[in-house]
Amino acid sequence: MSQTSSTEHGWKAATVEYLSRLPVRDWPTQRELVRRLSISEHVYRENLQREGASYKALKKEVRLNRAIHLLSSGCYRSIGEVADDMEFCDEHSFRKMFKRWAGCSPSLYLLRPDAI
Repeated sequence: MSQTSSTEHGWKAATVEYLSRLPVRDWPTQRELVRRLSISEHVYRENLQREGASYKALKKEVRLNRAIHLLSSGCYRSIGEVADDMEFCDEHSFRKMFKRWAGCSPSLYLLRPDAI
């Protein structure tokens, strides 16, 4: 993610695009990200706030979208494998968080993708 791409396409879109390209375990903290961009945390946070976003919320959004993609891809034998790939400590935590984010369990989503 470069500062130029952030200002051209919006900070929110650039952050989502950047996080989407990395495995969850490699996601930088906000502090690490702004260091890479050579800007202050304050400037980054203000730019995201102007777009109605926060780094924490964007990480959740990208994580949910990735979970949905992984579940619907059919490449995984179990929800537990998706939980592992998403860097959750266990399957129960993943199920709980997915339900909180998506409004339905991962099992229900697999049966009815329109449930979200």
